[in-house]
Amino acid sequence: MDSERNSALDAVMSAVATSTESVVGLPAVATLEWCDRAAWCLAGLCEPALATLTVGTLSPTGDLTNQEVSGVAARTGVARARAIRRNEGETRGEDPRIATLRVRAARFRRVGVRVPTTSRSIPTVGRLTELPGGENVTRGDIPRLWNGLESSDVLVGILGIGDPEAGRVLMAQVAPIGQGLRLTSHHNSAMAAILPVLARRAILALGDGTDGPTKWLTQREQIVLEQLTLGKSVREIADELGRSPHTVHDHVKSLHRKLGASSRGELVARALGHTTADAEPMGATIEHKPGEAVHRHEAIEPKPGVAARRLD
Repeated sequence: MDSERNSALDAVMSAVATSTESVVGLPAVATLEWCDRAAWCLAGLCEPALATLTVGTLSPTGDLTNQEVSGVAARTGVARARAIRRNEGETRGEDPRIATLRVRAARFRRVGVRVPTTSRSIPTVGRLTELPGGENVTRGDIPRLWNGLESSDVLVGILGIGDPEAGRVLMAQVAPIGQGLRLTSHHNSAMAAILPVLARRAILALGDGTDGPTKWLTQREQIVLEQLTLGKSVREIADELGRSPHTVHDHVKSLHRKLGASSRGELVARALGHTTADAEPMGATIEHKPGEAVHRHEAIEPKPGVAARRLD
């Protein structure tokens, strides 16, 4: 039995390492598919799995009063979710489960998880029956989100980002698909460990909310930025896209403005996930007590003796 437990723990820790490596590779730019890519990182925690990531304002009573953006993804056997195209119809060609999940995630409102704003600087992590809120959780939108999608369980994680009084949160959900994998306390720990890292990346890309709405890149700006990372000049990009250099130059100026970049090098650095901006440090260290509802905390650079509460 000990060897089986150790093997299960090793598998989860390997998944954490892989997912964290993916998270730190996310761009420090608000691209249209940023949340999809972040959800894809989360799905690696218990692959094969479906995953969603939502950024929005969560009320103390558990209602999502403002959803800024949501992303969906899957790993193993299901097509990776495509980039969100706001103000457009459903993306064609996706696996039906991903398409269904995308529509439901966009309508997600009744979370039911009650976490005081003062407690959101540490992750709240758990399966449905473990989350603070009781029947409000099991009767809310979380079960509806996953209904009929072949998920055997669902793991939920919530962490505040930015000003606690604003109520802005990251809400991650990961659901194993099929019957081969069951969630354990190790998965709770894994989610709690990766959420602070993901929150830091989210702040770098989406901002902390103090500067107003997120400055999302347009599809054309994103293409131009990708070309810049390849070292191409404005004229070369114009030739590639069949546009005038003047038009491309306007896109580049818009990128400088949206990203607060003062040089071409800064633009490229942000696109590649690097930035000199300081984000609020977050992270997680675990002290586990069986049967205790999970709140947990750790800093990205762990400090000895910092304990955390965690849902198991």
